[in-house]
Amino acid sequence: MTFGGRSPSVKTLELVDFQARLESLLQDDDKFPRDTYAREETIIEISVERSRQRGLTKRYKKLEIDWHKVDEHLEGLGDLFGKGKTITFSIEFVYKEVTPDSTAAKGKKKKKSTTEAQKLQRASC
Repeated sequence: MTFGGRSPSVKTLELVDFQARLESLLQDDDKFPRDTYAREETIIEISVERSRQRGLTKRYKKLEIDWHKVDEHLEGLGDLFGKGKTITFSIEFVYKEVTPDSTAAKGKKKKKSTTEAQKLQRASC
């Protein structure tokens, strides 16, 4: 996502548009099937090429992104946009595959480990 030299109001509109498009995409069960994958976290990174100004790296639970904080950080980099610096905005979604518990699905009790069985045997003596 590049905002190169545009005014903050245009940038904010683009971020809102991006946010809406992203949320729409993530609701697509063909691309992100919720019964197969569970959202774990979202990682957002903003970095500036050849600059001493600090970037931003934030981790959010599932999709609970603080867009206001992201927008504030981008606005703070406005002077660097005008100077032609390359700003990199990356977003990473971490999903975990959902696997049903096979023992619960079959209605069987989970087998005790050898250590657990030994502890129970000692306790009964």
